[in-house]
Parts: sequence; structure tokens; C-alpha cells
Amino acid sequence: MTPSLATRRLAESIVVTAAIPAIGWLVDRSDPFFLHYRFPWLVFAPLLVALRHGFTLGFGSAFALGAALILGWRTRLVPMASFPGEPVVGLVALAMIAGQFAELWKREVRRLEGGLAAIRREADRLARAHVVLEASHDRLDEQLQCKASSLRDAMDAASALAQADVTLGADGAAIVDLFAAHCGLEIGELFRVERGAVIGERCASVGRPERTRRDDPLLAHAVRSGRLTYIPAAAAPERDRALLRSSLLAAVPFVDASGDVRAVLSVQAMPFMSFERANLDTMVTVATSFASRFAAEPRDRETRAALTEDASA
Repeated sequence: MTPSLATRRLAESIVVTAAIPAIGWLVDRSDPFFLHYRFPWLVFAPLLVALRHGFTLGFGSAFALGAALILGWRTRLVPMASFPGEPVVGLVALAMIAGQFAELWKREVRRLEGGLAAIRREADRLARAHVVLEASHDRLDEQLQCKASSLRDAMDAASALAQADVTLGADGAAIVDLFAAHCGLEIGELFRVERGAVIGERCASVGRPERTRRDDPLLAHAVRSGRLTYIPAAAAPERDRALLRSSLLAAVPFVDASGDVRAVLSVQAMPFMSFERANLDTMVTVATSFASRFAAEPRDRETRAALTEDASA
């Protein structure tokens, strides 16, 4: 209890204790303690003090009024036929009982308030945890919905793009734009592959890529193996440690139905949430669908025509 609060409580107790005899003196100066009235109005002072401020101050108020009664009787300032023993005992007993019950109620209130405060803290903690859990569930739902629909949407877009014959020269930009829109590709380049090697300049790009080296180990491994190659897989113990010197995140080969690599997509940058195996598998599926639909390039047509003439001869 702070000093200011203790002082205020003591002052209130003194004022209430002195107020009852003061009122009695104003009403009837011959009986300021209401001893000759049918109802003992004097008990209101210690009762109010005990109920408001507890046992100690209530008992003090009753003791002060009892002392005043005894002093009035001894000094004959207040006419009394006999010693006021019954009013003194009654004041003290009433103050003690009221003060004791007031203390019990206050302790119970403090206990309940403490329990309520703990419940409120727990409720606040649960509310914050619920908000975080709800946000994480919403994020997870969005991711699952995105994963469930990304492959379908990407394949639909690839089918729409491949209504006619698809060529790397004419449709390369549209192909990389499709990877950017549906697979999260931010920076990358598309290269033509012939006879197991990257040839010519890039067919298309997205973002602002740095020029990919033809001898990049990740790119070369994807072209040679015809399989998706990316940094986590390259870091596996059984893989060639030289792959870790690549400047790429991943290389996605375009493998046609006959198993030939027709093109390769170098991935230099993409969002962290998109760089996971399910999304990379989606990129491989889309790349395979394009490779199977690639029309014969002019060079391929000339080569095939020459082979046909040789066979005829």
C-alpha cells in the first residue's frame, strides 16, 4: 500500500468516526452518542469504516468511540446514568465482525481477480496463437491451392500455345513467359540443344539474366542426363561436387518422346517459396509437353530431307 493511499484511508476513517458524534451534538447536545434513542446510530461509524477499510481501521474507529464514551462518562460532559459498558462492547464487537468479514471478502476478491488476470493472459496468448495459426492455415491453403492448380493451369496454357506447331525461334519468348507466369521463374534463359550440346545464342530470356556459360556444370549435366538438375540435388553426396560451382539454381531439360533433349532452360532466380521440388517437377512436365510438340526446325528438315534422298539413292 502506498503512503498516500494509507493516509487517505486513515483520514476517511477519522472523518467518519468523528462525523457521527458531531451530527449527534448538532441534533441533541445532551446526547451526542445517541444513547437514549431506540436505534444505536453510533454503530454506523465503525461499521462503515470496517466494511470499507478492513479490520484494523474499523477496530480503531470503535475503540475511539468507546474511549470517547468512557471519557464523557468520567468527566460528566455527557449525562449518563451508568457506565456505558454495553455500547462500548457492542461497538467493538460489531467493528471486529464487520472488519473480519470485509477482510475475507477482499481476500476472495483479490484471489478471483488474480485468477481472472491469469485467465485473461492465457486468453490473450491463445488469441494471438489463434491469429498466427489462422494466418498460417490461410497461407497453407493458398499454397496448396496454388500447387494443385499450377500444373493444370500451366498445362492448359501450354496446350493453348501449342495449338499450331511450336518452334523455339518463334515461340521461345512465349514459352519462358509461361514459365514466369505459372512457375515463378524470375530470371532465366532458354537454349536450343542439338546432338547433346547447347548450340547458338539463347532463344529467349526473362528478367535480366547474366549470360550463361555453355560449359556451366549444372547446364551440361542437365543436357547430358536429360534430367532436372538443381542445387539441392547437386549437393547430394553421390553427385559430382563440380556441379556446386554452377552459377545457376536449376537447369530444366526439354526432353521429347524419343528421349532426345531439344532445349534447356537455365534458372538463375526465382522466389524461395517456388524453389521446391513440386514446382520444379511442374516445370519439367511443362518442358516435356513442349519438347514433344516442337515442330522440326529448318535445319532439322534439311537434314531429314538429305537423309531421305540418300536412302532413295
